[in-house]
Amino acid sequence: MVRSYQMFEDLRGSVWAYNYVHSLSGFGITHRGLEKIGENKAIFFGKIIQSGSHLKSIQMILNKTADGTGIDSNTLALQMKAHPELRDKLHVVTSWEPLPVYPGVVNSELPEDLKTSITRHLLNMHLDPKWQAQLNQYMVSKFVPVTLDQYKGLFK
Repeated sequence: MVRSYQMFEDLRGSVWAYNYVHSLSGFGITHRGLEKIGENKAIFFGKIIQSGSHLKSIQMILNKTADGTGIDSNTLALQMKAHPELRDKLHVVTSWEPLPVYPGVVNSELPEDLKTSITRHLLNMHLDPKWQAQLNQYMVSKFVPVTLDQYKGLFK
């Protein structure tokens, strides 16, 4: 029997895949979404499987070893761009709140002038057409400053 999932709540009792436990987009946001509707993963889903990556989670949906998964939106967009046939095979049932952008991090023991230089180059690379073309390949328009405060409360 093929089940039809029109909304997230339809996934009750299904097989859910996640990439890994420390992933905000693949694991944490699902936990938060369930909490908001008074549910938890252990009771809501019939079975939960760790896939190891967003791409493996997508593959599990395609080969029907999982019914649903949480996928990073950029990963999904890049896969749809590279494999347009996925548009007919995958269906988005929900999108939880916007998440902060991916942080770029460096070792805190690097010299301040080097950290400043790296930051400046990343924040300005979109101004160079050569680098903008590289960013465009990954559907990134530019880098923006972020702070750790933007991530507060997202991890438990």
